[in-house]
Amino acid sequence: MSYAALCFRLLLGVVFALSVFGTVRSRRTFTEFIGSVETLGGVAGPVARLTAVGVVVTELVVVATVIPVATSAAGLTLAIVLLGAFTFVLARALRRKRGVSCHCFGASDAPISAVHLVRNAFLMAAAVVGLILGTRHTTAGIAPAGIVLCSVVAVVAAGMVAFLDDLVALFVLPPALSPPAPRQPAPDRLR
Repeated sequence: MSYAALCFRLLLGVVFALSVFGTVRSRRTFTEFIGSVETLGGVAGPVARLTAVGVVVTELVVVATVIPVATSAAGLTLAIVLLGAFTFVLARALRRKRGVSCHCFGASDAPISAVHLVRNAFLMAAAVVGLILGTRHTTAGIAPAGIVLCSVVAVVAAGMVAFLDDLVALFVLPPALSPPAPRQPAPDRLR
């Protein structure tokens, strides 16, 4: 197995673990997540609650299967399918111009945007590359220092993914604070 494949698998495992933790860490965060499932998924009541529970359970399955070598192919495939479903729902909501938040990691109230689609595309690409680089090899050839380095890289990258809304807010000015657009000179009139 390559170090890159291990990094991608660890990244996805940590991202999905953070997602589960952010979603179920309190009654309020889980209730907000159910509300976003209702709005984004177009389902209500018990169906929304069941869907939310299903998402959390599926994310837990990804966490449990993506890192061990024996189950990593199944875990990466499930991650791709789940991220594809998330991306479809978010893209549909963006097309409908719904200014809602997905509460993907529980903490953010930021409305969904193209940034969330890019985030999901990045994570799907990581899963695909993880599959391509190999999931059938053992970790026998990987040095302990390499495992530690891959773990650190994965945790930092997963943190950036989980707090992407906050990072974007640091670098993007709200429209009210953006500098005015430069004035265009009046066109010369022919005489």
